[in-house]
Amino acid sequence: MIGLYAHGMEEWNGRKQPTYDLTADLLLKKKLLVEGLITHRFPLEDWRTTVRPAKDKRSGSIKVLLDMESKSDA
Repeated sequence: MIGLYAHGMEEWNGRKQPTYDLTADLLLKKKLLVEGLITHRFPLEDWRTTVRPAKDKRSGSIKVLLDMESKSDA
């Protein structure tokens, strides 16, 4: 799997800003909810399992989260 660190620029309320900054601002102000964006959640130790739904968009994945606080049932 190859990672990517990139983002675009957005114009919002008459101001041009990086997509990442706009998203962070909207999340902090509770104007953008993450509940519908995080579709899969796995414990960090199960990272190998995480790759499959992240790569296969037929899984319905939008954002796949590695949760550093939860533990695997195995």
